[in-house]
Order: sequence, then structure tokens, then C-alpha cells
Amino acid sequence: MNQCLIELPDSLWERARQLASQEHTSVNQFLIQLISKHLTAWTAAEADENLLSKRANLAACRAVLAKVPAAPVEECDRIDS
Repeated sequence: MNQCLIELPDSLWERARQLASQEHTSVNQFLIQLISKHLTAWTAAEADENLLSKRANLAACRAVLAKVPAAPVEECDRIDS
């Protein structure tokens, strides 16, 4: 097991402490579980993204977009650059 020293803002530390207390666990264990859940979700999202990119059909996408009529961009949708 490795050790990691991190600096947290006081407000973040206090929130983690409160949540850990509600879960009847240490802040250390709470943060380990939080990081583990986040990494699992991140890995799953990457796998989904990879699967979707492999299944994507650029020609089919272009065919669908070609059916959309051309229209001027409405003022509320404009992005000034």
C-alpha cells in the first residue's frame, strides 16, 4: 500500500469529515472509497466511449445530418469569438 499526502481546502476536509462520520468510518477510509468509486465510474465511461466510437458510422452520421435543413443560427445560439 502507498501513502499519499494531499492538501485539501478546509471546507472540503470538513465536508469529508462530516460524511465519513455519517457513514461511521474514518476520513481516510471514506476518501479511499470515494476515489475507488470515481475511478470505477471513470473507467466504465471510457469503456462506453471506446465502444461507441468503434460502433460509430461516419457515413451514416453524415447522411442523417444531410437531411437537416440549413437555417441561420438564431441570435440566442450565437457564440462570439
